[in-house]
Amino acid sequence: MTMNIQQDEYVTEAGDTAGVVVLIQPQNQMPFPEDDGTLVSPGFATSIAVVQVTCDCSPSPPLPTL
Repeated sequence: MTMNIQQDEYVTEAGDTAGVVVLIQPQNQMPFPEDDGTLVSPGFATSIAVVQVTCDCSPSPPLPTL
């Protein structure tokens, strides 16, 4: 993905950090990019691995009694 962040239009009084914050999460969760996001700086190649983990939370069957 290529993004044009238009760094020349940044307002220096608002902060000195340039780039974008990337956060990938399920749709049913509230996003908190300032806490959980990854800052991607301009001018560098950045790789982010994405792994989907599925958890089966159903109760296990009872153990047989002897």
